[in-house]
Amino acid sequence: MNDAITAAFSTGVYLTCPLIYLLPVLIVALLGEWILKYNIRIVRPLIYILITAVASFSQIFIFADRTILRMFGFHINGFVWNIVSTPGGIESMGSGSDTYVSFMLIILGFIILQSAIMFILLRTHGLTFRIPHLNRVAVCYFIIGLPIVWAFQAVTYGVCSFNGKSSVLIAANDFPLYMPLTFQGLLKKAGFKPAQRGDFNIKLAESFQLRYPLCEIRRKQNCTNYNIVWLVAESLRSDMVDPNIMPATCKFGQQSTWFQNHFSGGNGTRIALFTMFYGIYGSYWFDFLHEQRGPVLIDLLLKNNYQMSLYTSARFSYPEFDRTVFSSIARDRLHDGAPGEGWQRDREYTGEMLDFIQNREPNRPFFTFMFFESPHAQYYFPPENAIRKPYLEKFNYTSSNLKQDMPLIWNRYVNSCNHLDSQLARIYSYLETNKLLDSTIVIVTGDHGEEFMEKGHWGHNSSFTIEQTKTPLIIWVPGKAPLEVNQLTSHLDISPTIMNLLGIENDSEDYCCAYDLFGSHKRSYTIFSDWSSLAYADSEYKAVFPLKSYGVFQQELTDASDKKRTDIQAFYSTRKNNISEVMTGLSKFSWK
Repeated sequence: MNDAITAAFSTGVYLTCPLIYLLPVLIVALLGEWILKYNIRIVRPLIYILITAVASFSQIFIFADRTILRMFGFHINGFVWNIVSTPGGIESMGSGSDTYVSFMLIILGFIILQSAIMFILLRTHGLTFRIPHLNRVAVCYFIIGLPIVWAFQAVTYGVCSFNGKSSVLIAANDFPLYMPLTFQGLLKKAGFKPAQRGDFNIKLAESFQLRYPLCEIRRKQNCTNYNIVWLVAESLRSDMVDPNIMPATCKFGQQSTWFQNHFSGGNGTRIALFTMFYGIYGSYWFDFLHEQRGPVLIDLLLKNNYQMSLYTSARFSYPEFDRTVFSSIARDRLHDGAPGEGWQRDREYTGEMLDFIQNREPNRPFFTFMFFESPHAQYYFPPENAIRKPYLEKFNYTSSNLKQDMPLIWNRYVNSCNHLDSQLARIYSYLETNKLLDSTIVIVTGDHGEEFMEKGHWGHNSSFTIEQTKTPLIIWVPGKAPLEVNQLTSHLDISPTIMNLLGIENDSEDYCCAYDLFGSHKRSYTIFSDWSSLAYADSEYKAVFPLKSYGVFQQELTDASDKKRTDIQAFYSTRKNNISEVMTGLSKFSWK
């Protein structure tokens, strides 16, 4: 029965959505018909060009949306617009010249197609523009049938949303620009009871001003000003730190504290680094971006006269880390924009980082940061790091068959991680050779993971699966014995850990929502965030909550390994205190 309802709903959307897609063309066409009544010759060709351009744009938009949905699991949205509109955003996608050429050819093809259609219409109907008269069947469909079909699919969606029928809600997500209709308030007033989702409605506070930190940060007297080397790799999965793939990092992990059950704070770079440096939930990103407020950890380093030099093989402007995480650091200390592929930029900036350390003032502590791009799609590496063969040599987003090519794409990824390890090895070796490990904290991690269709998606930013969120964490602290930690840990915990190592007296709750990794508190759950949702995860459950009302279909419950669960009431009843704690964390650093 559910399948029949879903099929009927999808059919209704198929019959009505094209009108939405064609609406801009129809508006321009009707406007053109009205203008051409005045027989202004100079306007006539401009009208034809405008109609062709709008029709081409509509077709290109739908094609681009379907391509993004097929590859990454989401539609064109605020995240995609942010990539397009922010300096460095397009480069961050790792698109090669073949992909750019293919997209340009496809766009040109759509323009030629629409131009040909316009030419045929003009030749067929003469050099006059007229909306063709419709027969009675078409008139009946548009006047009677179309509204009925639209009402059917809209009501179906609203009822299924009210009753929690996920199959229809998931099907709706496949259509570009689908506009859902819900009427929960009306149904409640009519006496209907909604499907039980639990006792909590997690949402963002309507915040206008930050209150961060909650009180003044206090530091103990005569604390050690450790040097800090912070190394983050794009899309680095935890299973890549393997003796056969990343031998140098594997060896370094065995000499350090190696957190084996570590998770990012999000499934994308923006939220991952935000949670890493601030120790608070990623839902605060936009508040901190608006106020351009850096983390208290960076404040502490600046206050204690640290020398700083930071590097990224991506861009500090995308995501907007120059206006958030590193906003209080002078721009000439932020180095990016080197030419070449990801692996070439990694080599260049690794060398520059080592030069900075070599030429620093030895009587002052230093902080340096490096963001590596080798493991970012398209997964960059030189020939000498091709330890897995065969691999996909020509990576074109528009022509690749993901299911067929995934084993070859996976081999590219493994090879890129091997190259990443070669650059990390340069840093480990330099620090050891120059006896800097006696005075330096070293952090090695990934921003987030990377999925290779294990759960139906490729890449990241599309879901909170283990593959997209689990990443390695290795921390070297002078004087600490090697240790392997299997307890659950999060990017959220890195900032309070470093703060405590630097002698901060405050409880971590004064400036974050996390715990010292070397403290007595053991984390029982963790939190992930993205642009519009938040996920709770522990050893038994993983629950995703939309932070916006339009994301209702995203609410879901799985086990820790991402298999669907239906015992939602048991989840809410047993995790009541944890969820209440999360809700407090969502608003504690904002004035309402």
